[in-house]
Amino acid sequence: MAFGMEIRQADGTLWMSPEVTPLNLIKKISQTFTASYPFTATTIATGVPSGNACMVFCKSTSGGGVAYTMDISGGYWVITVRGCSTENGGSGGSVPITFYVFANMVTTPSRYSLAYYDADGVMRWHAEMRPLEVLTQTPGGVPPRGKIEIGFNVAVCSVYSGTQMVLYQGGTPPLYTWMNFAYRAYGTNVVELPVAAWQENSSSAYKSFINGAIYYIKTDNYD
Repeated sequence: MAFGMEIRQADGTLWMSPEVTPLNLIKKISQTFTASYPFTATTIATGVPSGNACMVFCKSTSGGGVAYTMDISGGYWVITVRGCSTENGGSGGSVPITFYVFANMVTTPSRYSLAYYDADGVMRWHAEMRPLEVLTQTPGGVPPRGKIEIGFNVAVCSVYSGTQMVLYQGGTPPLYTWMNFAYRAYGTNVVELPVAAWQENSSSAYKSFINGAIYYIKTDNYD
């Protein structure tokens, strides 16, 4: 039988009720990538149906970083890793990454667990689930290679954050080297790293950095 208990955040925002399944940790995925320019895109299955909300955070466990997009394949969300670099922005090294996959799905509880059911008797949440407790935002972007010290172990939404020309070589024709950057979490800090590089004979690309928020989690809540 459903009951009317609700859990609200300190600011009064509804966080959990018998009618709502919150985003909660579905799984952690650890995989090692080889940094390279260009990088061959790698797809990772999440097991989350495309009809569910899904959000992924990641951290590096020994430096370096990746950039990824969330895509749909075969009716499921997948993580498509599209760039990778070592700690110094180079290629050729191994970069171990841990992904934290959150979705509004109910995981399978053990034999004994406190559970919430909706009016139709469908389980919406149980006490062994670990909801996405904190979604923190830092206003403004991070300058390339700039670092933000968070103060606790962190994983970040490692999305594309900017494009910049990093080298110009004069000649006929001239040669421009461009790089894409993405957010990386390592230890207790967030930084931007170059994850892709290319060269061309014109300045058709343009410098652009996203000044939106950075989304990250405290990994100690989920490890």
